[in-house]
Amino acid sequence: MEPLLSPLTIGSCLLQNRLIFTAASLCRSPDGFVHEDTIQFYRARAKGGAGLVLAGGAGVDPDRQAPGMMQVCSDACIPGLAKLAHSVQEAGSKCFLQLLHEGAYAHPLPEGLSPLAPSSYQSGLTGIQTQEMSLSQIRQAVSYFADAAQRARQAGFDGVEICASVGYLPAEFLSAATNHRTDAYGGPLENRMRFLLEIVEAIQTNTGNDFPILVRLSGADMIPHGNRLEDTVKIAKALQTQGVAALSITGGWHETRIPQITGHVPRGGYRFLAKAVKEQVSIPVIACNRMDIPSGRKALLEGCCDAVGLCRPFLADPDLGRKLRKGREPEIRSCLSCNQECLDRVFAGKPVGCAVNPFVGQEDKAWIDADQGKHILVIGAGISGMAYAALAARKNRVEVWEKSGRWGGTARLLAKLPHWQDVSGYADSLYSQCLRHGVAFSWYREASPSQLCDLLQSHTYDKVVIAAGAQPEPPAFPVDPEARAYPLWQWVEQCLPLGKHTVVLGNDFRGLEAALFCAKQRRLSLEQQEFFSLWTSPEEIGFPTGQETSVVCLGPLKKPGSGMARSVLWACLLEAKKEGIQCVGEAEILRVTPQTVQYRQHGEEKEIPADTVLFAHRWQPAPAFRQTSWPAELLPRIVFLGDAKTPGRISEAVRSAVQAAGTGTPAEM
Repeated sequence: MEPLLSPLTIGSCLLQNRLIFTAASLCRSPDGFVHEDTIQFYRARAKGGAGLVLAGGAGVDPDRQAPGMMQVCSDACIPGLAKLAHSVQEAGSKCFLQLLHEGAYAHPLPEGLSPLAPSSYQSGLTGIQTQEMSLSQIRQAVSYFADAAQRARQAGFDGVEICASVGYLPAEFLSAATNHRTDAYGGPLENRMRFLLEIVEAIQTNTGNDFPILVRLSGADMIPHGNRLEDTVKIAKALQTQGVAALSITGGWHETRIPQITGHVPRGGYRFLAKAVKEQVSIPVIACNRMDIPSGRKALLEGCCDAVGLCRPFLADPDLGRKLRKGREPEIRSCLSCNQECLDRVFAGKPVGCAVNPFVGQEDKAWIDADQGKHILVIGAGISGMAYAALAARKNRVEVWEKSGRWGGTARLLAKLPHWQDVSGYADSLYSQCLRHGVAFSWYREASPSQLCDLLQSHTYDKVVIAAGAQPEPPAFPVDPEARAYPLWQWVEQCLPLGKHTVVLGNDFRGLEAALFCAKQRRLSLEQQEFFSLWTSPEEIGFPTGQETSVVCLGPLKKPGSGMARSVLWACLLEAKKEGIQCVGEAEILRVTPQTVQYRQHGEEKEIPADTVLFAHRWQPAPAFRQTSWPAELLPRIVFLGDAKTPGRISEAVRSAVQAAGTGTPAEM
């Protein structure tokens, strides 16, 4: 039996499986109330096979309401919340409401109000000075949680989750890093737990002991002077004694300088935190952070947890559970952990989205196909070509011509760069979807504009969709023929060797990612590191440390990494610093010689040694198709997609494919 699909009991709730859709701010409630698009968003994840849907976070403090967050701080919120709970339950899942007080992280706030915290300090996330809570404010906050839980029960939820993780108010009381109080709520851990335990007790008093309470904890704060794993274990044991039904164990705080959910983190890399807690408690434990189906299955089989918390994977594919149940795991869309359309948007106060699922927030809109009963030819089996083909093939006969012998296009090369390995899984899922809908692939088959015109004029095909990708723009400066200079993708594809001095030209997100890739080539692989750590050491046999070589990222921008998600960029910049990458900005490149790169910076001409040069410049659509003068009568039957139309991110390629295939949201995504 698939372990992820076995039932699980949390308190009085029997879950149909162990897939938990964890809570996250959707930023879709501008007035604090639940609206129909939010209801349909959660309902889609319930229909898609989540055993438990955690809705929220829902704000409990009526005076400090985060913009866009749903609220549970007044009785006026109950009708909308009731519709949400009923809709999720009707679709087959249990539904808990996450109760959230942002504490020091609350921002922006109405004029005259400061963020509340156990002590007065400057928030490491927002940089804003907090207000130390008085005893009366502590009692009021406890009552906010208790009243919110009572409203949740009245609305028909199956239980509640207290968010006591990642730096929100209960976590701030738990941690010595932010709790400097000297009264009964500060000092030793037993005192720092008091606020959270009082919240649990007050909720139990308001709702009864048959209403399950789940608590979400950071496995370790991962900030200076914060709680360590052994502290979390003690907190977990105290919560079990208090009657908490289950625990959700996540990673560190939002302000930690250790990556938590970006591609830097191995899949399931933090499951050991949940395991340490599970070994000390008897109530169910949920493992979170960078989990997916394979890593979740592994965590269950290893005894690390009782259930798996998935947020972004359910954003990427709301039908995740249903596909797993039907034996269609290869079709599950992979989350790229890029954060571009989800975390970054929410932090900017915009509604949550997803790079690989443009239907997020559109779940209530019926799908209408752009074409039906047509014979369609797609040129290119990259991301945009396959995303289009998988949708169009539901009502049309679709063929795909690919000039290489493999699907994925440049996604296959992108997956070789640091932190983008999940892109290959996404390409594989698109290919599996295409096969299920009957798309026919022809490999090693190129197309020319004249050939496509003939095929359209003869009505062999009703429509041609050109998704042939793009190619790097040629450099706008002279390059000596003797220089070892390559477009980035050529160098990656051919696995060419690095020299002693590598210079990456271009310092936006492409250049920074390329420089990180180059730096990693200087070091031992993970397999080599594991071998040497067991048998010897690299130093003993004289393996080069990488310090003998240099990597420089050089370009016109003042700061490197433009275009990368902000919630990922900080980690990549820190990683570049640790790798010894030199970032040179505000540079106009003049020429590339066999041994140097010459550039102008602030009016002064300079040069740096370079025996390997990589071009990480902008891309342009393949000229063979874009520069063709297509017959006017054929233009309505020709569509350009993705990079073949306008080079951009994966999210833009997917969006262009969906817009060409139809409007609305397919019944099964």
